[in-house]
Amino acid sequence: MTEELLAVLALDIADANSLYERCYARDCRSTREAAQQGDHDLTAKLAAANQSRDHWDDNWRVVQPLDEGRVLARRGGAARAFRPGQYLTLRGPGPAPQKDEPIRVFQAAGSADLQTGFYFAFGETVCDYDEFQDLLRLYWNISQAGGPLLMAAITAEFNRFSVPFRFKCGQLPELYGRRDPAVLYIRRGYYPIAAQLAERIHGQLAEHLRDSVPLFTRRLARGLGLAEDPGESFGRSRCAILAEAMEATRRRPVEERYESLRGSFRARRLSIEEPWRNAGSSASYSFPFTGL
Repeated sequence: MTEELLAVLALDIADANSLYERCYARDCRSTREAAQQGDHDLTAKLAAANQSRDHWDDNWRVVQPLDEGRVLARRGGAARAFRPGQYLTLRGPGPAPQKDEPIRVFQAAGSADLQTGFYFAFGETVCDYDEFQDLLRLYWNISQAGGPLLMAAITAEFNRFSVPFRFKCGQLPELYGRRDPAVLYIRRGYYPIAAQLAERIHGQLAEHLRDSVPLFTRRLARGLGLAEDPGESFGRSRCAILAEAMEATRRRPVEERYESLRGSFRARRLSIEEPWRNAGSSASYSFPFTGL
């Protein structure tokens, strides 16, 4: 049992949202960090720092025409839906593309509209498999001043080595009072190269990284945590389990609450000793990366 989890289990809280805000996003043992000073909206700085480029991507083929001009297209094992304006047929203007017809797809460098409060950057290399499956999340506890620097470093290095990724970074100062203001998403198979790039970037931006990582994540280094993606919010999913155990053991000793939490994790085929893993996972995440 870590000291932090011990402190969490001593609290009289059994609400998942409260646990998420007070214990996952922040360290419950510390007072809330002072509001970050500076720009009220970092979107322009983050977009300017993004080294990815808008581009058109080939090798997509229509799987199924959809309504209103949309198409479902596939490249390798990856399938996505595209709206008119997001794709071009190779034959030029005309009727909507039909099944098995090749198309070119527009890949944006970034977006400020995917999730409230965050600017997303997208890698220039498109994954040939479903990009939302078998994901890892790398959490960066970066300062507000370091946010644009981290954006520039990740987009430059991961594009340079053709690693597919998504990276989100907080647009608003208040998000930098959390331990997860920036999150890098990669497929698990890219972890060896991603870990080496992350180690390099971590060293370059060490002065902008704070110490702690989100609750239940694997601490790779100062201010850098990892979790396997559960297909939903990692923090909220783990805090829901924590809330269940906390409610069942109100006013009970911490050791008893811990055993209850262990049982709640075990019932879902998860491990309280390695809570960053999905059910059945045994993958290795050495850091610094030392080879296979």
